[in-house]
Amino acid sequence: MNKTFYLFTIVLLMFAIAAAAAAAAPNKFVEIEIGGLVSEKHALYNFIYPSSFTIKQYLDILDKARFDPAVGGLILKISRLDIGWAKMQQLRRAIHAFRSEGKPTFALIDGSFMPSYLIACACDKVYLQPASVLMMTGLRLEVYYWKDLLDKIGIEVDCIPIGRFKNFAEPFISATMSDAAREMFTSLLDDAESQFISIIVEERGLTTDTVRRLIDEGPFTAREAAIRGLADGFLYEDELHAQIESGMTRYLLVDKEYGREKPAMPDFNFFTLLFPQSNKTAIKSGKPKIAYILATGNILPGGRRDYPFRENIIASEDICADIRECAEEQTIGAIIIRIESPGGSMAAADQIWRALRKASKKKPVIASLSDVAVSGGYYIAMAANRIIAEPGTLTGSIGVISMKVVLQKLMEKTGVKAEVISRGKMSGIFSPLSHFSEEERAAMQRISLAHYDEFTSKVAAMRGVGSERMASVAEGRVWTGRQALENGLVDKLGGIDEAVSEAKRLAGIPSQSQVELEMFPRQMGFLEFIQELMTGGTFGNYNPSPMGMSAFLPLTPFLFSQIQSLIYLAHKERSLAILPFIINIQ
Repeated sequence: MNKTFYLFTIVLLMFAIAAAAAAAAPNKFVEIEIGGLVSEKHALYNFIYPSSFTIKQYLDILDKARFDPAVGGLILKISRLDIGWAKMQQLRRAIHAFRSEGKPTFALIDGSFMPSYLIACACDKVYLQPASVLMMTGLRLEVYYWKDLLDKIGIEVDCIPIGRFKNFAEPFISATMSDAAREMFTSLLDDAESQFISIIVEERGLTTDTVRRLIDEGPFTAREAAIRGLADGFLYEDELHAQIESGMTRYLLVDKEYGREKPAMPDFNFFTLLFPQSNKTAIKSGKPKIAYILATGNILPGGRRDYPFRENIIASEDICADIRECAEEQTIGAIIIRIESPGGSMAAADQIWRALRKASKKKPVIASLSDVAVSGGYYIAMAANRIIAEPGTLTGSIGVISMKVVLQKLMEKTGVKAEVISRGKMSGIFSPLSHFSEEERAAMQRISLAHYDEFTSKVAAMRGVGSERMASVAEGRVWTGRQALENGLVDKLGGIDEAVSEAKRLAGIPSQSQVELEMFPRQMGFLEFIQELMTGGTFGNYNPSPMGMSAFLPLTPFLFSQIQSLIYLAHKERSLAILPFIINIQ
């Protein structure tokens, strides 16, 4: 009797303990909605667009939720996402890190192209909205050639490329793709497809042959995708919540604002208007500090104030000032420079390279490459102690080009005539009235070769690439991050997380220690914005805008900054270290 009583009591205690444990399990799921353009940084005036989120902010939310004992799981909503391959791979790794803590993850996608789907595949379960379509149609790279159109208009481009693959002007001087460009693009697309297929094979448990067959059969409705094993089902959002809650002993709490705490608005009064505070970080965390410098956009000489559209440019004066400040600041133990750039001015890139090399003598410098870090973007990365890229990063393009636009035929068509008075045989070398003469072409060829030699000599010195290998890795050829690692152009594969780990290691910071990332360029404050509004900037000898107009053009800042950069580079610069094409793999 006593034995039976004791046994019964033990069984009851076990059930009570199990019930208590289940009741204590976190019932809060973090819901993150990812949509639109995922960029590296906010607009300079981000109080105008406070809802925009950067890649780092998404990563910070995932990292915070990963270690938060109050968070039991993750719901990822993906809709109309515009994201590059490197950022996609970074997000996937962050989701896997979240899962490693034993917390379940669910993805709900409202129709999807491949980058969105590959992010969703990092979750435990992938669901589609019932009426959505999975656009699994393979990869495609399109390059547009404008020569025939320019011929009709009367515009010609004269260029001097150094490097077999370095032909920024090819779409403007040829109606078809060259053999060199086709070779490079085919290699890039093959490697991207290999990465793409391997992700689906690993995440969905399918064979390589099956994935290749499904690519040719797509796109798929939500039901078709689920039947073929590409998704775990099709549900509405409320149905997904109900399904998650059915496996819990308590109600489901969905937190849609997790990690999105908005900073308190500053107090505006007469005193603060007269005596504006420094925009430096006022709160001291006590953690070791690592500088995080964003270098995004075309590389241009001077400061941001020299250009009317300032959102997507790397102004050499400004970033060099940030680098020097980080090098001198004793509380900063290492520097991470996050690069997303197609290149630009050779002279400006060289100035940034020099600033980073001097900084690296004082503390570790890590280059973290985002979606694109080519030509001048790779040039500045070479100054770092370590270069880290994602497998899908586009990098390399070691080469230079000189070019000018010739408007002679356009002027003839439109009845515009020019009278010229000159002194000096070479005075018209960059005149739009004519092509390079033989003497002018020879001079530009000499200058471009000198700049190419400067570029490749830095590759040899910084990356240990011998002369016998230089022809195969340089010549303006673009590589994926995975190919760049094989060729010795980068040191590791990874993203921001790997860059932080490497910075801590080189700076002697314990690997388990938390660090504070101090962001550069510093966020523009309200009073600085008012000052920009009132004083404006200059562009060459023009003053076309009283402010950075892109702050008020949410749909066009990237377009305007690209046009501005290309006009400046074509008109002002003699040698360019810039991506030969705009590459977008869909």
